[in-house]
Amino acid sequence: MTNIKLSYTKKTSNKFTFLTEVDGKVLGDRVYTGTPEDHKLFSGFVDYMQDRIDEELKQDPGFTFHTLKDFRAWANASVQQDYLDYLDSQL
Repeated sequence: MTNIKLSYTKKTSNKFTFLTEVDGKVLGDRVYTGTPEDHKLFSGFVDYMQDRIDEELKQDPGFTFHTLKDFRAWANASVQQDYLDYLDSQL
C-alpha cells in the first residue's frame, strides 16, 4: 500500500509548512503565512484531505500521486468545496 502523508507544521509564530510526501519522498513543500484563523482553517483542510486519501487507499491500495501536479489535480476546487460543505454541515 502506498504511504501518502500530508502535514501542516508550525515553523515560526506566523509561518507554517505544508508538506506532501509519497512513500517517504517529498513531492512538494510550501510555506504559508496568515492569521491564526487562516492556519486553523488550512490545518483542518489538510486533515480532511488526509482522511479522504486514507479512504481512497482502503479502496485502492495502489492509489498514489507521482508528482506534485498529480496531487494538485486531485486537491482541486471540488475537494475544497466538499470541505467547505462539510464545515457548513457542522454548524
